[in-house]
Amino acid sequence: MEVFVTGLGVRELRNCAAACLMTLALFLCDPPSLVYSQVDTSRSNFELKSDPLAQEGPLAKISNAQDLFKLKSVGAKLEPQVAGSYQDAQASVAKIRQETRTGGGGSSSSGNGNWMAYFQGSEFFGHVSQGQIASHMLARFPNLKANQQDAEFSILFQELNTPQRELSVGVDEDHGFRITLRSSELGYFFRFRQEKSGRIVCQEMSNEFVFAKTATSFDEFSKQNPEYVQQRLMKVFGFIGVEPFATRFSSAVIQQVLMMLRPVDEERMALFRQAIEKMSASSYQVRESATKEIEKNFEKWSDLIQIGMRDDEFAVETRTRLTKIYGENVDKAAKQVMELAQVSKLHLDADYLIWVLGEIEAPQDKKAVSNQLAKLTEQDFGLNEERWNTWQAMKQSRPTKVTGKPRVKKSASESGPIDTAAPYLQQLIRFENVEGELKLDRKHWGKPFGDQPIVDSIENVKEILKEKNLPLDWLSPGGKYSVSSTGYPQVIFENMAARLKSDDKTKTQKQLTYGYVNGGPLVSRNRFFSTSEIAVQMQFHKETSNVQRNVRQLGGGNVNDPPPEKYFYLYFRELSEAKRILEFRESENKTITITLISDKTDTLIRTVQHSASNADVPADSRFVIYDIRGDRTLEFKAANFNELLKTQSAYLSEEWLPLMNKMGIQIEIPELDSK
Repeated sequence: MEVFVTGLGVRELRNCAAACLMTLALFLCDPPSLVYSQVDTSRSNFELKSDPLAQEGPLAKISNAQDLFKLKSVGAKLEPQVAGSYQDAQASVAKIRQETRTGGGGSSSSGNGNWMAYFQGSEFFGHVSQGQIASHMLARFPNLKANQQDAEFSILFQELNTPQRELSVGVDEDHGFRITLRSSELGYFFRFRQEKSGRIVCQEMSNEFVFAKTATSFDEFSKQNPEYVQQRLMKVFGFIGVEPFATRFSSAVIQQVLMMLRPVDEERMALFRQAIEKMSASSYQVRESATKEIEKNFEKWSDLIQIGMRDDEFAVETRTRLTKIYGENVDKAAKQVMELAQVSKLHLDADYLIWVLGEIEAPQDKKAVSNQLAKLTEQDFGLNEERWNTWQAMKQSRPTKVTGKPRVKKSASESGPIDTAAPYLQQLIRFENVEGELKLDRKHWGKPFGDQPIVDSIENVKEILKEKNLPLDWLSPGGKYSVSSTGYPQVIFENMAARLKSDDKTKTQKQLTYGYVNGGPLVSRNRFFSTSEIAVQMQFHKETSNVQRNVRQLGGGNVNDPPPEKYFYLYFRELSEAKRILEFRESENKTITITLISDKTDTLIRTVQHSASNADVPADSRFVIYDIRGDRTLEFKAANFNELLKTQSAYLSEEWLPLMNKMGIQIEIPELDSK
């Protein structure tokens, strides 16, 4: 068992020791046996009853305007195509602003290939950048830092209101890329990443299904997951403005290839030849009349039209007219399928046809494929799939290097700015265990201050300054912040900002941007800060464009209703080192969500304690943990936290609890009956 202690004081060491003792108690009561049953992610239908992509919002309007990022299937890999120039990016951003009715925006260019175009309104925010973002723009718009990655080209779009989806895209110089689409409000997460080697990581989680797979290439990924690729992945691509495309493993392409291999009825072909004979006549009127007649009966002749388009036996004029007829009578998707099958000459690809043989069931189609394989390979194994596969393996002239499943890395082994912030998180996020229900202990916030109100503390210090004849303006925060909206959590938050501003190694000071979330009023309890390494938000009420601000008096100033105990949100995003995201939310209905996201380890760990008032959640599934790492997918459900402790003590004690403790999240563990 690993114990993580990072920059802790006496109180924090005591808390950490207590948590470790609780973890040790779990080991003693029930020695862990970390053998898990993975979530069954295989399914044939990816149509969702409540699809996060179907929610209204600015992000749903960009698909027709987004020309910044596209994907093209090239061989076994996907090739990202990005805005070619600063001017192209400006034009695309202008289209997005117009489509989403987003007002403010601008751009910046260094002249050496680094540029940025951005927009920011009351409902939608976004930017696209090439190279490093200009420092003066970062200081002006702290949210821009949220996507500061190593990527050469990056995009960030954020919905500021419900459903609060966030789209992030990064493209490296070596054509590796990542796409992340998420909404903590909707409980949705999607990640698609292609490494330089071509390896694919794809993870998606909604309230209805979990999908997590890896593959050595996109070609292999499509081969292994054809239903997901065509039914779901292409839908997500379409939502973010990437035009969906067919792969050779989709059912439509397989059917197209089978059509090309099926024997042609000679009598029917003779009738077709007779019908198109006049298409190459010397008279223009005769050619036009024959063309219109074929077009009128397109459904009848569609398969033979495709044969005629590529058959050199027919005159060039005839093939040209048949191609035009086909293009005008099928949709774009069908045309793409036909072109993929024909241009790639899949009907002549023996390796592909061996795979197809194992995917189809109709006897006549299996016979057509095996006959074609016999012609191409001069082998005759008939319908014996095993012999075809054996022959295919033996004919390889060189062994193919196949990367195995990725090693599952524990996120707790990473380090970064969140670890430095852990002592302050321990003060902000501490759970009481009330009969198995975790409750945020808000009283804990005042303990470092002796539960004395902040205003009283300031008055006491003022008296001391007066007694010592010291200037009172030492207490002045420069007039920027309102004491009336500053409580225990705000002071803890500001102390954390000061701590993260200082670099212990070099004793240098980082540039710190601090203020109110989304430009809120000076009386807002909400806060944010960011440095070059981390962006952090704390909110006690949601920032919306139409919020009605009812105010009440407190300590001589105005603060926003509702009271802070109805909502609490903390958001950490590391911009360096581990580059993790840690998000905590207690919603108005008391549903609690803790989310940890790591791109470096392909990790998503999401814990949800549903409110008892949520009638849509079964009583035995109110406490849920999803743990996705690479293609390992774990799901644990129980009626409450105590019940999960009884059934999953091994997982909780070895993985989940140490991780929560490392992140600075304290959880009270009840004593377990010794066995």
